[in-house]
Amino acid sequence: VKVGNSPLLLWAYDIPEDTTPKLQKYCGVFETLGEKRLSSHLLPGLESLLPLLLPTLSLEQVLSFFPKDRILTELNEKEVKPTWCVEDQTSLVNMCTTPLQESPPSQLCDKIPPRFLGDWCRATYCIREALPLSEEEALSCGSLMALLYWQLGWEVGVVKRLLQEAGINWGYFFDHNPCEPHCNSHPNNFIVLPPVSWH
Repeated sequence: VKVGNSPLLLWAYDIPEDTTPKLQKYCGVFETLGEKRLSSHLLPGLESLLPLLLPTLSLEQVLSFFPKDRILTELNEKEVKPTWCVEDQTSLVNMCTTPLQESPPSQLCDKIPPRFLGDWCRATYCIREALPLSEEEALSCGSLMALLYWQLGWEVGVVKRLLQEAGINWGYFFDHNPCEPHCNSHPNNFIVLPPVSWH
């Protein structure tokens, strides 16, 4: 596991109207390997790609993948019951094996800013190479996007298990204000690195 932050130094600071003046306050200063974050950058980017990769997919088609007991109706609108509310494991749906007719969104090249056009064309080429060649292959391969989400979840889970098995409390603590606990255990603690960064 690669750690995204490397400690550099401690910065001592003061708090106005400090109730514990004899206790010196410090803040850690770190060097980070990147500023692209899982929650703020990668996941929203994938969500914006979904309608481009699946332009013909309708809500009714998505709902048809799930058992009837997972479908909720609120104010005449249908939605899927979240997984944390599901007691019966058989009602879970493995989207990695669910056939979806994904296609590379090359038709939108005219809407990409010129400085990103090269990256966009390379990305759509990689998507085109990774997608099944035929409808029959798509039925057996499942969803490329679902596999990507699965990979992200697996990598996050590996880190979470390492912390849990080591008895490490990930980022939930009380700082100088006893009435305001600080929770730093959010997806943005994971940075997104290009493959070359791992070599």
